[in-house]
Amino acid sequence: MPTESEIKLRLAPGYLSKVSEHPLVSRDVHQGPMRKHLQSIYFDTPDLGLLKQGVGLRVRRIDHRWVQTVKGASSGGAGLHRRQEWESEVDNNSPNLERLAAEAKVGVLGEADLAARLIPVFETDFWRTSWILQIRDESAIELALDEGHICSNSRTEPLSELELELKQGEDRDLYWMALQLAEIVPLTVEHASKAERGYRLYTQQFSPLAAPEPAPADAVTDFRLLGYWLADLQYGERLLLERRDPQGCGHLQAAAENLHRSLVAAGQGVEVHLQEDLDWLVRGLQESKDFAEACHLVAAPRYSRLLLRLGGYLAELEARG
Repeated sequence: MPTESEIKLRLAPGYLSKVSEHPLVSRDVHQGPMRKHLQSIYFDTPDLGLLKQGVGLRVRRIDHRWVQTVKGASSGGAGLHRRQEWESEVDNNSPNLERLAAEAKVGVLGEADLAARLIPVFETDFWRTSWILQIRDESAIELALDEGHICSNSRTEPLSELELELKQGEDRDLYWMALQLAEIVPLTVEHASKAERGYRLYTQQFSPLAAPEPAPADAVTDFRLLGYWLADLQYGERLLLERRDPQGCGHLQAAAENLHRSLVAAGQGVEVHLQEDLDWLVRGLQESKDFAEACHLVAAPRYSRLLLRLGGYLAELEARG
């Protein structure tokens, strides 16, 4: 079954042209630039039954074609979004559930009365400029710049982000490229997908944010331990910056200290910049005098670079098996 792997990064509209001027884009371009106007309608039931089951359903207009997409729940960390995805063409701006149920094998799509209960809940409207880049041992990555808006019930939110989608290669190549871009453009790791942001506009509420499970006693490998503490770090970050919840400070500090201890124990193979960035975060959180100082620290571009370095290191460990 098809699986999509991508990293989402947020940037200010004024920096969109800086990305297209990056040496990687001019040097390693295999195809592009391609520019498209993308308009998408996201569907769900009035009680948000699809959302509750971790399923996303949209119909997108691409030039003169309509394409329906169903996506499963996202997994991954440090900005990486992994999800199962199925696409097929349709005749108009309404989903063809019979076709989706046959192709996607997602149980909820086969419910007899689902089509009658579906309603549009939000829309996205943006211009996408994209390139296919050939990098590092012929890995292929699609770099896409999206600029536009998300709207629901007359409420609108601007959209300005960069997506790196893996077409060929390994996840660590996504992190490598993201870090190259972050060296000259202030990028922020985006944990929320367009769909999550659209549902937030529709409901005027944040989606539930579940705390990571405690690391089990048998999580003895560097990869598993780092994965648990990275999840806790990101949980604390989202509590702090999205929910404005001071409890995020404690999660952040504990997770940063655990990550620091684990990297020190790992020793060889840990990049110097990763160690330095984590030292900076631990020290900064320990010295933060209040909630505002902690928020300022985590909103800094260096924090996003740290997340990308951690993600790249984890992807390297995963590739080694």
